[in-house]
Amino acid sequence: MSKIYNITTKEVYTVEKDGKTEERVRFQNIGVAFENEKSIKCKLPANVAVSGEFYLVEKKEKDSD
Repeated sequence: MSKIYNITTKEVYTVEKDGKTEERVRFQNIGVAFENEKSIKCKLPANVAVSGEFYLVEKKEKDSD
């Protein structure tokens, strides 16, 4: 069975609170990737422009409570 990954980008931004500046990180899902025996296939929706880095994060199965 192939592994499934979310394709994410990382955005660093600053927030000012109580006179202090705090740096925060936000991850945005932009697509999905599928790994098989020989390769990884990445699928991005139309109109998504990516520059710089992106991350493949293994998709976890949601717990069914």
